[in-house]
Amino acid sequence: MSSTEEGEEKTVWVPMKILDDLNICEQRAVLRAEPHLRGKPTTQQERGKRWWSRKRKRYSRLICSIMENIGLVHDIWLEHSAALTYIGNNFVINLVGLSDIAVFMTLKCSNDYIPLIISFEFTIYREVNNIIDRVVAYSSALYNKYGFLTIPIVVIIKDLDENVVEKMFLLMNVNKIGLIYHILTRLRKLEKLLSRELEPKHAPHEICQQCDIELRKRCIFNH
Repeated sequence: MSSTEEGEEKTVWVPMKILDDLNICEQRAVLRAEPHLRGKPTTQQERGKRWWSRKRKRYSRLICSIMENIGLVHDIWLEHSAALTYIGNNFVINLVGLSDIAVFMTLKCSNDYIPLIISFEFTIYREVNNIIDRVVAYSSALYNKYGFLTIPIVVIIKDLDENVVEKMFLLMNVNKIGLIYHILTRLRKLEKLLSRELEPKHAPHEICQQCDIELRKRCIFNH
């Protein structure tokens, strides 16, 4: 994604959810890059993981049924691995994660057949803007791997017990430079935070209470 002289950069491996952290709490994002801390989920993330582990197969079947009504489904992947690499001036940042559901299908448009991938991300977050960067990163990783048009969709769950879908968002480019450019700007900011070129912003106290205990122990703002 960017160029650097060989041997000058530090390599870090981070979860895709670090992009959520950049929007929610920059200090959490910095801590997430520490090897022994980065895998710890927040209380909200842990709640979402428990729900998803129970419901993922059900939603996978439902989406497959819906997609078969609008096109030819070739394959459907549950928790498809996704990876992106950002090469900056000081850091190489490898992002890894799992896209909830990805559908590889063909749509017939007039006399043309269009192969594409539709990526679905389920969330219990109400603030959808906090997770858009990660969802775009998933779709970019799938596009890089397979080379097919990839459409990201965010599904917001309102009621975990009743499985009520509150909203669905189809993410689209709104300018010529595209969504991936925004991801690049976010990763450049993360690099500056890791390099201490920027100081992380202070998050509200209620955000601090959501973090894993190990993250709170290391957080300079949680005192």
